[in-house]
Amino acid sequence: MTTRPYHLDDDQHTLRDQLAGVCPEMTALAGQLRTFADLLVPAGDNPQALTEWITRTRDADLPFLHSFANGLERDRAAVDAAVTLPHHNGRTEGVNNKIKLIKRQAYGRAGHPPSPPTRPAQLTQHPRRSTPTKILEEPKERCNSDHGGLCLCPARA
Repeated sequence: MTTRPYHLDDDQHTLRDQLAGVCPEMTALAGQLRTFADLLVPAGDNPQALTEWITRTRDADLPFLHSFANGLERDRAAVDAAVTLPHHNGRTEGVNNKIKLIKRQAYGRAGHPPSPPTRPAQLTQHPRRSTPTKILEEPKERCNSDHGGLCLCPARA
């Protein structure tokens, strides 16, 4: 439903048409999605077209689109600017997203456990502290495995 029609192959066109033909709500939803997607290309007459889209959405029996239309109305000035002006902050948001991802990976909150330490414990000087800070624990026992003779494996800890 949300894919542009020219990106669909014949089987997907057939399936989309069958789904839209099953009930009137699906047909209305498909039409509303297509017309809203057309509004995402900036043009000078888009604010009027958006007003018409919101009116058609409120007239249709699509409660989940009603809340979306209400949100568009609440921030109408920003929405009008988004559908008429060619400027956007996509590149800035992409950089912000990348920085946040790197921070989550560094702090171990990226959805996977942090990699195990590969070197023995050491003392480092924190840039704003006068006393050294211990950043890793000493290994519990020696190991003959292939990771350097020092075992930090959880099974041996």
